Amino acid sequence: MATSDSQVDVVIVGGGFAGVTAARELSMRGRRAVLLEARDRLGGRTYTKEHDGHPMEFGGTWVHPLQPNVWAEINRYGIENETFPVVEGLRQAIVSSGHLVDLSDDDVARAVETLDEFCTPSMALFPEPYAPTWGPDPEGLGDRSLRQHLETLHVKPEQRDWVEAMCCLLAFGPLDQAAATEFFRTHALSGWNAGQAMAALSATKLVKSTHALIEAIAGQAQLAEFHLGATVRRVSQTGDGVRVEVEGGEGVDASAALIALPMNVLNSVEFEPPLSQVKRTASQERHAGVGRKTFVKVKGDIGNVSVLAPEEQAVNWVVTPAARKGLG
Repeated sequence: MATSDSQVDVVIVGGGFAGVTAARELSMRGRRAVLLEARDRLGGRTYTKEHDGHPMEFGGTWVHPLQPNVWAEINRYGIENETFPVVEGLRQAIVSSGHLVDLSDDDVARAVETLDEFCTPSMALFPEPYAPTWGPDPEGLGDRSLRQHLETLHVKPEQRDWVEAMCCLLAFGPLDQAAATEFFRTHALSGWNAGQAMAALSATKLVKSTHALIEAIAGQAQLAEFHLGATVRRVSQTGDGVRVEVEGGEGVDASAALIALPMNVLNSVEFEPPLSQVKRTASQERHAGVGRKTFVKVKGDIGNVSVLAPEEQAVNWVVTPAARKGLG
């Protein structure tokens, strides 16, 4: 793989927000970097497409001041954001016991209180939610799945199904494979408050899309070269530096490598020396999130709708984003 300068300080593998931010930081420190991304775009698990003049987020969407690192980047580049207003006439409902049950504002308030009850262990487990460690955990809650923790919740069926639906939205996968601590941590990061957690997860988005933010970050990586469609197959470390080989036999030599790949694809790359067994096992087991996000264009005006459903249903949340100002 040809580069404009043979003296490369760092080769970055992965063009998501982590990799692109690393390229910027290296550039600002006078270091030359080459970033290799297998896809034909930057952004990783964020993905914006235009439809009918609207930016549509097919990947990660939601931002919030409670996410300090992301919010610092938004402020740094002056990226416009919008918070969805309270929608008049919003129909809120839950699919419970196979039936659609409409919820009043009071019903929803009680459901949010139930979510706080569900997340009660968060204060003890995450008293300092940004710390690298957590606990103590004498009850072994760290080994509990969301499904197992839901079994400890004894409330009305509609409230329990509402909480279960929220677990589905957070886990984006089977609840028996997702850790209960993931919700506890999110709750702690939101000030140990379920209402704040919901706001952090689905209330604020970028007006001009997540693509605008990553392009702004990449724009400051002036000493970095970005190579798209470059699938990395092997990373070899020697006493003299690192060689990163891509599909097709080409490669990049550098003093160091920064691996910014998601966990699920780590095992698709050969490392010499090998990665630790912990990392290899985690990549083999894969992340629990396997959900899908789908946009459906419907005829006529169906009003403002937000319907949640527990895990047994194929779809766990249906919402009318266009009616809520903006597609997300």
